[in-house]
Amino acid sequence: MSKEMNKLMAKVTKYDMICGLFLSLIIGVVLNREIALAFLLGIIVAMVNYIVSVYATTKWITKKPFKMLMTTILRIFFVTICAVPFTYNFEPILAYLLGFTLHFILLGYCIISEKGSD
Repeated sequence: MSKEMNKLMAKVTKYDMICGLFLSLIIGVVLNREIALAFLLGIIVAMVNYIVSVYATTKWITKKPFKMLMTTILRIFFVTICAVPFTYNFEPILAYLLGFTLHFILLGYCIISEKGSD
């Protein structure tokens, strides 16, 4: 992997963990522990999904498209399986989805905040 990709992945992971833990603590105090854990699980699943995606893309995008396809299917399956325990409760599934979405907001922030190569 390139240095820029490693740097971005480390920055996104750090922001995910800091924001995820901080917001989960606030949610746990204000609402309840189940919703806080669902939120934290959502951001962790999104982060793991991102790391696997970066790794698979850099290793297999041109050389082994079948492995890339299988990795994508497994990642989708992983995200879905992690959400199954919350499917019958609206608040935890919403918290899971908000945690998952927060990862993409943080990813966008990290990409935008990177300095250009002048």
